[in-house]
Amino acid sequence: MAASAAITLAVKAAAVAATDKRARTAIASVVVAVFLPFILMTFMILGALDGTSTHNFSAVDLSFHGGTLSEKVPEEYREYIEDIRKSFQNLDSLIAGVDDLEGGEIDASRVKAWFYALYFGEVDCQHFFRQLF
Repeated sequence: MAASAAITLAVKAAAVAATDKRARTAIASVVVAVFLPFILMTFMILGALDGTSTHNFSAVDLSFHGGTLSEKVPEEYREYIEDIRKSFQNLDSLIAGVDDLEGGEIDASRVKAWFYALYFGEVDCQHFFRQLF
């Protein structure tokens, strides 16, 4: 009996709060105050991850398509990109030397992508990217 009375009082209080503008504003303010830190932390984490992924995309773009490196780039990173570029030049010359294939031509971009993933993959990239950040 006491439980049903408590539930009835809670429902009446909720109904009064829903009809009163000041009560709705107070409840909304409390909810925002509670969840705002979580929302801000989420945006901060997503922003940091976006910067990291943008950096990774630019490293891959420099490796595959060339371009100039800024003077502000650390020497180790510059050597890493140059090593990838030299490897890709060697792959291009090897691919050009292949004459007969039963299935057709070799897709040079696909070969480079596999080579990049296998040779310069997760362990090597993490080592250099960790030093940059």
